[in-house]
Amino acid sequence: MNSEHHIIESEHHMIESEHHLMNSEHHIMESEHHIMNSEHHMMDSEHHIMESEHHIVNSEHHIMESEHHIVNSEHHIMESEHHIMGSEHHIMKGEHHIMESEHHIMNSEHHIMESEHHIIESEHHIMESEHHIMESDHHIMNSEHHIIES
Repeated sequence: MNSEHHIIESEHHMIESEHHLMNSEHHIMESEHHIMNSEHHMMDSEHHIMESEHHIVNSEHHIMESEHHIVNSEHHIMESEHHIMGSEHHIMKGEHHIMESEHHIMNSEHHIMESEHHIIESEHHIMESEHHIMESDHHIMNSEHHIIES
């Protein structure tokens, strides 16, 4: 009787032990599943990190390109300002030449006016001389008339 009881107890313990073993194996499988999930999440995170680093490199490249465009634009602005200064210098030279030409024109007009004044004076002198010649001719004719009368 005792022996049967021990056998039944032993079988019961064996069944419990097998049940614990199955539970333990189930826990191990769950843990392995969690580990796989964690590794998958870790790989996803590493992939996101790599993508972020790639975006950073691209952004830095775009920044460098933008800075290069800024430097080029500033260089073009400086060249344009230099051309503007050159054009303004040519304009100033042209205005100076115009002023000199206007001064020469005024001098020439003054000389023309002086020459016209001299011409008028000379014509006046010619008229006076012709008047004197006419008076002299008149005196000569009078003298000849007196001589004839005498």
